[in-house]
Amino acid sequence: MPRRRALLIGSRVGALRGVEGDVAAMGDVLEGHGFTTDRRTGSAASAAGIVAAYRELVADTAPDDATVVYYTGHGARERGPRDDPTAPTWLQYIVPTDIEDVSGDRARCVLAEELSLLQLELTRRTTNVTTILDCCHSARMSRTPEALPRALDVDLPRTDLLRRWADLRADPLLASVTTDSNPHAVRVVACSPAELAYERPSAALGGAPHGVLTAALVGVLADAASADLTWREVRDLVRSAVIEVVRQRPEVEGPVDRLLFSLERRAQTGVRPVRVVDGVALMDGAALFGAAVGDTYVLVAPGRAAGAAEITAVVTGIVDGRAVLALTGGTAADLAGGTAAWPREVALGARPVAIVPPTATSRPEIVAELARTAHVRIVEEAPGTLATVRLGGGGAQLLDADGAPLYGDHATPTPAEVAEDVRTLARAAWVRELASGTGREELHDDVDVSWLRVREDGGDEVLGQGAHLFVGDHVVIRARNRATRTRYVSVVDVGLAGRLEILTSSEPDGISVAPTHTYEVGRSSPGASGLPLRWPAGLPDGSPRAETMVTIAANAKIDGLGQLAQPGVVTRSGTLTTRIGRLLEDLAVGRRAREQAGGDPVRYRVVPFDFVLHPGPRPPDGPSEPVFAIDERPDDAVRLVTPAPPDGDVPTRRLVVRLDALDVPGLAGGPVRLDVLAAPAGEVVRARTLRLPAGAALPAEGLLLDEGGPGRFLDLAVWVGPDTGDGEDLADLPDLAAPGRRSDGSAGAVARLVVAADEALGPQADPGFRALLLPDDRFGAGDGSRRRPTAGVLRGDGIALALALVDPDAG
Repeated sequence: MPRRRALLIGSRVGALRGVEGDVAAMGDVLEGHGFTTDRRTGSAASAAGIVAAYRELVADTAPDDATVVYYTGHGARERGPRDDPTAPTWLQYIVPTDIEDVSGDRARCVLAEELSLLQLELTRRTTNVTTILDCCHSARMSRTPEALPRALDVDLPRTDLLRRWADLRADPLLASVTTDSNPHAVRVVACSPAELAYERPSAALGGAPHGVLTAALVGVLADAASADLTWREVRDLVRSAVIEVVRQRPEVEGPVDRLLFSLERRAQTGVRPVRVVDGVALMDGAALFGAAVGDTYVLVAPGRAAGAAEITAVVTGIVDGRAVLALTGGTAADLAGGTAAWPREVALGARPVAIVPPTATSRPEIVAELARTAHVRIVEEAPGTLATVRLGGGGAQLLDADGAPLYGDHATPTPAEVAEDVRTLARAAWVRELASGTGREELHDDVDVSWLRVREDGGDEVLGQGAHLFVGDHVVIRARNRATRTRYVSVVDVGLAGRLEILTSSEPDGISVAPTHTYEVGRSSPGASGLPLRWPAGLPDGSPRAETMVTIAANAKIDGLGQLAQPGVVTRSGTLTTRIGRLLEDLAVGRRAREQAGGDPVRYRVVPFDFVLHPGPRPPDGPSEPVFAIDERPDDAVRLVTPAPPDGDVPTRRLVVRLDALDVPGLAGGPVRLDVLAAPAGEVVRARTLRLPAGAALPAEGLLLDEGGPGRFLDLAVWVGPDTGDGEDLADLPDLAAPGRRSDGSAGAVARLVVAADEALGPQADPGFRALLLPDDRFGAGDGSRRRPTAGVLRGDGIALALALVDPDAG
C-alpha cells in the first residue's frame, strides 16, 4: 500500500529564530495530510546528517509512495574563481548547522547539485515527490546542474567546494539530465534566485517567528479544502499571503497542475466541487479560495464540457466557511454527484483589510464603502493584512502591510477616500505578483532586462534586487532584444502608496524594440538622464518604503495595459482580445472572468524589480577602503535599515571584543603591533594600539581589542604589523585624535575614518580584519559571550584570528 513520508530539515544558524517552529508547524500540518514525518534539527541537521537522512528516505521509498522533502534555514553561495572559464560563476548551497566547522579544509554545506542528485535518485523510486525550500535564493536549488543563480557570499574552503562541484557534475545520473527541471518533482521555493527570503512573527501561528513562506503554506495546507487544490492554485494563494507582508515572491516549479501530494492532474484553475446539503448547493473552503458574494460559476456534471445545458450559480453568501449558491437553469436536485463549479467571473481573491477598533462609531461607514469593491474583504485582526484602517480621534489613518502610515498627521480623509486608497493598494498588490505567461503564453527569455542608477559622474551603477535608492536618484530600465523578431516592452511603476503609473507612456501598449536593439526607459527620449525618484506629496517620510517596477516583455502589443493606471472604479471594456489584456483588466476591476477561446495568444514574460526608496537624498560616497585580509561585512544596505533584535530581547548596552587567537606567519618571532579602530554608529569613535613582545602568547582570557557601547551597529577594523618601537598610537594620530568624534554609521563616513587610519599608519601596518556587528544577533555576543568563529579560526592572506564577543551585562 502506498505510504506518505516526509523528511523535515531545520538548520538554525546565525540570527534565525523560527527554524524549530517551522519544522513543528510543517510537520503537524503534513501529518494531518496522512504523512509520517522524520524531523531533523540541531546537530541532526549537520551537512552529513542532512545527506544521510535524505539517503535514508531514498532507500526506504517504494513506487507510488508520496514523499516530501522540506528545508528551512539559510541559503548561500560561494563565488567561483574568475580566472577559470570551466568553473562555475557561483556555487550555491544550503547552510547546515555545522557550517562554521572548516576543520580539515572541508566545507560543511550541501551543494545545489547534491540536492538535485538526491532528488533525481528519489524520483527514480517514486514520481510523487514534493520539495519545499524556505531559504534565501532558493529557486533552482533542487533542479538540475544547468543554472547557478545569485546568492549570498559566504567564505568556505574553495578548493574543497570546487572539487566536490566537479565530482558532482561528472556524476553519470546528473550528466544524463538534459532539461532544466526534474519533471517528476514539484518544487516549492521561497523566492526567485535574485531575492531574499524572510522570517517574521506570524499572528496565525501564535505570534512566534516563522519563515514567511512556511507560515503561508501551513495556512493553506491546514484548510480541509486544500486537498482539492492544484499546486498552481497553492502558489497563487501562498504568493498573495506572502506579498502582503514582505517583498518576496514564492514560486512553484515542475508539474504544477498536480493535485496536492498526488499524481492526479487538473488543468483548469479555480474549478471547485459542489455539494448539496439539505437541498442547498454549497462549495467548501470559501475563505481558502477567496469566494466572494457575486461570484458566478457554471456547474458542469462529470464527463460533460462547460457550455452544454449550463446551470449557472451565483454566490449569495458565505456561511460557516461555505459559499452558498443560487442556481439558474436548474435546481440543486438536478445536480449529479461529482458536479464541479467552473468560474465564469469571480473575485481575484479579495485582500484582507482590518478596520480597528471594531467598536469605532465611524466603522460602519468605512465598511459600507469597502463593500462596494471586489478587491478586499474585511477581517477583525490587523496582523498579516493588506492594510489596516485605524479609527479614532475623529479621523482615520490607513496603514500599509508593513504598518507604515499613508496619511500625514493633519490629513482628514473621508470614508470614500480611504476606500479608494485601499482599492489602490489592492490593485498594486496584484500587479506586484503578476506572473509570466505559461504554456502557449510563455515567452522565451530573449529580452534582457537590467536596472541602472545614473551616478553623479554620468556613469551607470548596475542595481540588484532589493537595492536601496534615494530621493533624487535617477534610474534607467534597460531592455535588450536578443530575439530575431520585434519585442514590445512595457514598464509599470508600483509606487510607495500603491499608485500605478505606466512609465512607457509614449507607446502605452508596449515600446517596440527591434531585434538586436536596446531601449532604455528613462534615457531613450531626447535629453532624458534617467527617471527621477520622488517621494509622493503628503506621504509621511519617517522611514524608507518598498517600491516595485514591473517590466512586461511580449511578442505583440498588449491592449488594456492603461486600465491599470486608471483611478476610481474601472469597468470592463468588452473589446479586449488577448489573454494578457483580459488579465490586466481583471486586475483593474478586481474580478477574474472566464477565458474565451481565441486566436494566437500573446506570449509574455514579467520581470519585477523591487527596491527600497529612502525619503532623503543619497548620502555622499566615501573613499574606497583598503582591502582587508579578512572581511566579514555584509552588504552596505544593512546600514540603511538596521536589523531589529529578536522580539523581547534588549540589545546589549556594552560590548567587549577580545582577540582569542592570532597567527601571523610573516611576523613569527618578532614583536607585533595591533591597531584597532571601532566606530559605533551614533557613538564616540574609539581607537587603540596594542603591542605584543616577541614570542609572547595571548593572555588566557584573550587580548582586549575594544569595549564600550556598540551603538546601532559597530564597525571594527584591525591592522597588524611589526612593532618597531616608534610611531604614534592610533588614538594619537591627527585624523583620529579629535575628542568626542562620533560616527554617524554611514558607509561614506566610516570609509573616511578607515582610510585616514590606514594612511596614517603607513605601509608597515597591513589591513588584517574588518567586520560590521549588528544588533539582530546581539552584535555576536549572544547570551554572555560567543566565539567568532565557534571553532577554529578565520583565515585570510597571511593572517588567522578568532574573536571573543562578550556582553558583560548578560546574566
